[in-house]
Amino acid sequence: VGPNGQCSEICPDRIKDANGYCMLNCGEGAYADKPLQGIGGNCYACNDTTNIEVGTNGKCNEICANRQLTQAGYCSVLQTCGTDKPLQDNYGKCYACNATDPVYVTTRGKCEVVCPNRVMISRGYCALPCSADKPLMDTSSGTCYACNTTDKVNVNSGQCSEICSNRTRSSGGYCALSCPSDKPLMDYYGDCYACNTTGMVYVGSRGQCSEICSNRTGSSGGYCTLSCPSGKPLRNYWGDCYACDTTFNVNVGGDGACSEVCSNRVKLPNGTNCALSCSADKPLMASNGNCYACNSTSRINVGQNGQCSEVCSGRVKTSDGYCELPCPADKPLMSSGGTCYACDTTENVWLNSNQQCSEICSNRQMYNGYCMYSCGVGVYKTRPLMHVTGICYTCDVQDPVLVKDGECEEVCANRTKRGEYCYLDE
Repeated sequence: VGPNGQCSEICPDRIKDANGYCMLNCGEGAYADKPLQGIGGNCYACNDTTNIEVGTNGKCNEICANRQLTQAGYCSVLQTCGTDKPLQDNYGKCYACNATDPVYVTTRGKCEVVCPNRVMISRGYCALPCSADKPLMDTSSGTCYACNTTDKVNVNSGQCSEICSNRTRSSGGYCALSCPSDKPLMDYYGDCYACNTTGMVYVGSRGQCSEICSNRTGSSGGYCTLSCPSGKPLRNYWGDCYACDTTFNVNVGGDGACSEVCSNRVKLPNGTNCALSCSADKPLMASNGNCYACNSTSRINVGQNGQCSEVCSGRVKTSDGYCELPCPADKPLMSSGGTCYACDTTENVWLNSNQQCSEICSNRQMYNGYCMYSCGVGVYKTRPLMHVTGICYTCDVQDPVLVKDGECEEVCANRTKRGEYCYLDE
């Protein structure tokens, strides 16, 4: 209903909360026997047998002394687990120490301390340890596997070859059967490949590539591919090979080689694309790799890190990364968007950060980031009084004018400053 809407004024059994919602008024009126409110707004009795979600900051024991707030944000019936089921999960439910399924407890002390026959695994689960015939545990689920299983077992940082000597941990944290000699290359997920496989093999940033297959090279994207031939030495992010004279931009990734393998190419300011170098007649490179002549009339986006006057001395780089032709003598003032203006324009010009104002146009001054026509000169000769927003007024304007210090009676002898305003004398 919002902060100003009606709630209990219309429905006596409801109350408006701090966020403007009209909620059931648990514990009052028709809900006197249901004082506990869930996150959905419903009311519950203290002796309700279900676990009630109230949120991690919700009220529970303060309202119902027979209940407790769990770490998961549930208001559960307060119970002390008995000796036959001493393990309590985050929702308040009790389990026997020999329960076959993993129990969600989050805190390590609630697992081994309560049930010495159990161990904590990842994601906060307390599980039974694996048996000798199935010693390998999937740490994401607590499921146990035999060492000779063909499944890839997710062990993350858990043990793999330390338990099963016939298995190897992949770079993705999977415990897989070790690769045979004819397929020695293991990918991120634990699959095995021959060294002469033509396709790309994803090994991830930590996987091995040339260390296993000397005829292959790892790309910056984590792919292990056949090494590039001499006629196509440029490798992209995914491991594809290209000739140095390829006309389009090649994405080599942030760590990929560019000019190091192709001296006729340069990496663009975005740090990933490798483009052909610009020619002498078109030395100016845009951020997308296109080349332009220094006298090009186009607006050329070179990016914040691109070169401009360094390669074309007659051009100016704007604050938004464009390399512009210099303004002509009759329009010497350049805006941040690269537009040129005459000094007598009445427009307020937001300057390029490299531009000057009064140094270029003596009839203008900087005001709140804009190069503005000065009040009291030129077209504004009869309007010497400047508002803080830069608007010029005549001295006999009736309304008070909000001004800066030194810009009231100093420019209008018939006015006096009181506070921040310049008033017309009575």
